[in-house]
Amino acid sequence: MFGALITRLLPMKLLIRNEGLPLSVLEGMGYGLEVITTPVGVISEVITHEVNGILVSAGNSDELAHALSKIISNSITREKIARNAKEHIATHYSLTAYTGSLSIFDQQIR
Repeated sequence: MFGALITRLLPMKLLIRNEGLPLSVLEGMGYGLEVITTPVGVISEVITHEVNGILVSAGNSDELAHALSKIISNSITREKIARNAKEHIATHYSLTAYTGSLSIFDQQIR
């Protein structure tokens, strides 16, 4: 119980220097976590800064500290980002969205 509470109180941080699109970013957003990450690979195509996540420069500890402070201290911002993240994943990366895109692809190749 305590672990679940701590997990819910802290934003998800994933500071990477090179990766295409980490599944952990999609999973965190899908669970409604406030994702703070670096804009490498195609992450910036999924996360819109301060709309459905927060992007910080790789290696910039000041930006990271500011992002964490903003999320932890401002419940309105935290809840907005979490809600938008979950909605974005449901709209663009859910099983329903995926199967819909497959049916469109199937229609195009027939």
